[in-house]
Amino acid sequence: MITTYGGQIFSGAVTVPGTQGVCGVYFVQAFNGDAGDVLTGSVTASSAVDVYVMPSAALTAWGQQILSGGNCIPSNLVSSQIGTTSYDLKLALPSSGTYEFVVNNLSSSSVTVQISMDLNPPSTPPQLVTTVVLSTMTIEQVVQTLTPASTFATQTPAEASFPGDYFVRNAFLMIFAVAVLISMYGLAIGLYVLSGLHRDRNRGLYD
Repeated sequence: MITTYGGQIFSGAVTVPGTQGVCGVYFVQAFNGDAGDVLTGSVTASSAVDVYVMPSAALTAWGQQILSGGNCIPSNLVSSQIGTTSYDLKLALPSSGTYEFVVNNLSSSSVTVQISMDLNPPSTPPQLVTTVVLSTMTIEQVVQTLTPASTFATQTPAEASFPGDYFVRNAFLMIFAVAVLISMYGLAIGLYVLSGLHRDRNRGLYD
């Protein structure tokens, strides 16, 4: 049975019979995966076993190799652990395709093996989250932040305006304006009187 990509591939205990030949008896679980998928798992055996992860083509070649009297060790492996009773693995698949998980028993006695295997997509890298912390600002600082600096005039302390100066300056301007108005009113009256005298003089000449 082939387990399609995603999640648990196999979990449980299996009994692998003892071998009567030279290259052992093996348990195999096929699964499909994509390049970069992460295979994780653990193997615990009652006696030493060989554990392999290989592409399906490598398993086929291994079988042909054994039948022709060749080496009992397979080639083109993705992962392997020889003569172990406990094995934890974690690896990324090098390419997409069908793979084989193999537990091989080279002893003449049966072996009980507890297997747990999972396949998952690669972890998503953490996203960078930028937190903007605003400090306490006065209204003037906010305005200056939003307005180009070139629009602001610089005042020295001697030139700075204060409320007392404002009222004194305004009172002086009001007094000056009233004086000007009075002067203009007096000038107008004087011109009017002179104009009346001039008319009376002319009337006396003609009479």
